[in-house]
Amino acid sequence: MTVRPSPVRNALTQWGAFGLNAVIGFLLSPIIVRELGDSAYGIWILLASLIGYLGLLDLGVRGAVVRYVARFHAQGDHASSSAIASTAVAIFSLAGILAVLVAGVIALGLPVFFHKVPPELVPDARLALLLGGTAVGVSLVGGVYGGLVGGLQRFDVSNTVGVGFDLLRAALVYLAVTSGYGIVALAAIQLLGASLRASANWLMARRLYPEVTVRRGLAERKWVATIFSFGFFSVLIHASGVLINQADAIVIAAFLPVAQVTYFTIGATLVQQAALIQRGITFMIPPMIAALQVKGSTEGLQRTILRASRAISMLLLPVAATFMIRGSSFIGLWMGPQYAELSGWVLLILSLRMWFGSGMSVLANALYGLNRHRALVPMLIGEAVANLAVSVALVKPLGVVGVALGTVVPSVLLLFTYALPVLYRRELGIGIALFARHVWARTFLAVVPFAAATWYVEHAWPARSVWEFFLQVAGVLPLAVIGAWFFAIDEEDRVKIHARFRRQPSPAE
Repeated sequence: MTVRPSPVRNALTQWGAFGLNAVIGFLLSPIIVRELGDSAYGIWILLASLIGYLGLLDLGVRGAVVRYVARFHAQGDHASSSAIASTAVAIFSLAGILAVLVAGVIALGLPVFFHKVPPELVPDARLALLLGGTAVGVSLVGGVYGGLVGGLQRFDVSNTVGVGFDLLRAALVYLAVTSGYGIVALAAIQLLGASLRASANWLMARRLYPEVTVRRGLAERKWVATIFSFGFFSVLIHASGVLINQADAIVIAAFLPVAQVTYFTIGATLVQQAALIQRGITFMIPPMIAALQVKGSTEGLQRTILRASRAISMLLLPVAATFMIRGSSFIGLWMGPQYAELSGWVLLILSLRMWFGSGMSVLANALYGLNRHRALVPMLIGEAVANLAVSVALVKPLGVVGVALGTVVPSVLLLFTYALPVLYRRELGIGIALFARHVWARTFLAVVPFAAATWYVEHAWPARSVWEFFLQVAGVLPLAVIGAWFFAIDEEDRVKIHARFRRQPSPAE
C-alpha cells in the first residue's frame, strides 16, 4: 500500500534538492577549478559531455516506465507494471554493457578526436572515461526502479534520499581535490554515487510498490514494442537535448585550447543551475497528466498549463535579469577576476535564451503526459543541428562567445517562428498571442521594478564580496514579489491567498 502522492511535498522536496545542488556547485566549483587548473578542469567537463552522450542509451525507456506505471497503478493493474519493469531491466542490462564498450572505444581514440588535449593528461582521461561509462551502465539499470517510484509520483521520497547522496558526493569530491587527486578520483566518486543511488532506487521501489515483481521471466517482447512506441520519440527528443547541451564543450575542445572549455562552463553552469528551478515544477506534469487522462479529468488543462508557465517564468526572470545585468561582476567575485569578462559574456548571452524560453518547458512536458511528445521531434532536431552548425561556424572567429551565440540564436528563432505559432498552437491550442498575453507580458511587467533596482545597485553600490552581492540581491528581491502579486497572479488566486491568511481555526481544530 502506497501513501497518496502530494504535489506540494513533491515540489518542495524537489526544489530543496535542486537548491542543495546549487549551493554545492557554488561552493565546490571555485575549489575544483583552482585545484585542477583550467586545462584539467576543461578536460573533466569535456569527458562529462562525452559521457552525457552515453545517456542516449536510455532510449526513452525510463520515461516509458514512469508513464505506464502511473497508468497501470491508477488502474490497479500490478501485473502489467511488473511486466513493463522486468522488460525495461532486460533492455537496460544490454544497454549498460554497450555503454562500457562505447566508452572504451572513445577512450582509445581520445587523442585523435581531441588533439589539443595535453598528452600528459590522456592516460587519466582514458581511465576516467571508462569509469564514467560504467557509471552510466549502472545508472541505466537503477533508473528502472527510479521509474517505478516516479510512476507512483513519490518524488518526495526519492528527492529526500537523493539529498543524502548529494551531500556524500560533495564531501568526497572536496576531500579528493584538496588532497591532490585528479579527474580519475572524480570519476570513481561518480561511479560510487551511481551504484549507491541504484541500490537506493531498488529499495524504495520494493517498499513503495511491493506488488511489483521484477524478474527475467516476466520480460516479454510485446512490452518491448509498448515501451519503444513511447520511448522512440522520447529518445529522439533526449538526443536533441543532449546535442544542444553537451555539444558546446566538444566543439570548443575540438577547435580551441581545452582550457577555454572552463571559461565557457563557468557561465553555462550558472544558467543550468537556474534552469533547475523549472524542473521543480515540470517534473510532476507528465505522470500527473497521464493519471488524469485515465480518469478523464482534462478540464481546464490549457489554463493549468498557462498558470504553471507563468509561475516558472516569474521564478526565472529575476534570475535572468540578475545574470544579464550583474553576471560579470558576480563571476569575478565568485571564480576570480580573470574569468569575469569572457565568462560574463557567455552568461549574458545564454541568459537571453532563459529570458525568452522561460515557461516553455511546461508545454513540452504537457505533450509528454498526453503521449503527443512525438510532435516535438522535428523542432528539437532542427534546433540541435542548427546549434551545432552555428557554433562550429562561429567558434574560430568569436571563440566561446560564438559558441554561446550558436546555442541561443537557433533556440530563440525557432521559438518565434515554429514552436508557438505552429507546434503548441496545433497540439495544445496555445499560440504565440495567447502565450504572450498570459505569460510573457504579465511576467515581464512584474520583473521591471526588480530589474531597474538591480541596474541601479550594480552601478551605484558595487559589491565587494560574494556575500555582499547576495545581500544586495535579497534586498531588491521583494520588488519581484510585489510585481508578481500585481501582474503575474490571477485575481481569484489573490482572493484565495487573502482568504487563507485571514482564515481562523475552528474550535474543532
